Amino acid sequence: MLVTVRLFGDFAVEVDGQVVGSDRFARRAGPRLVQLLALAPHRRLHREQVMEALWPDAVGEVAANQLH
Repeated sequence: MLVTVRLFGDFAVEVDGQVVGSDRFARRAGPRLVQLLALAPHRRLHREQVMEALWPDAVGEVAANQLH
């Protein structure tokens, strides 16, 4: 499986040449999470880093529930 993530210009995700539309993500934060991971070293981030980036105003448990 080949996954291509375009970050310059319009954001786009392709899986084996098929475009994955934003409507295919279960949650609105899905595309933002893909963008964060695509830019992260080794495509990994600690969950606290993700929660802070996606929900900076949420407090611990609330952000954790959003990530779950």
